[in-house]
Amino acid sequence: MFVMGTRWDLAPHPLPKPFFSHICGTCKATTYTEKEFPEDATVICNVCASAASEQADAATNTLFVWDVPPDLLGRLIREAQVKGIPPENYIIGFLE
Repeated sequence: MFVMGTRWDLAPHPLPKPFFSHICGTCKATTYTEKEFPEDATVICNVCASAASEQADAATNTLFVWDVPPDLLGRLIREAQVKGIPPENYIIGFLE
């Protein structure tokens, strides 16, 4: 299982609180999440997650699943409404 976080240089400033710092399991960049995850979960940054998604698309026996926690989904929807962007486009942009 991989957990996606946000790479430090793509994170919003100021960082939402609380936030948790990790090292990306792929590129070793500092990566932030808004939730704490167990030590055995591998956190990868959003840039590496995008590349992993592309690799999964090319592999016929791999399923890449995005699971957005309800509180994050709610925050993304509120941000989309404030910016006047359709929520589905805003969430897709966040995942990309």
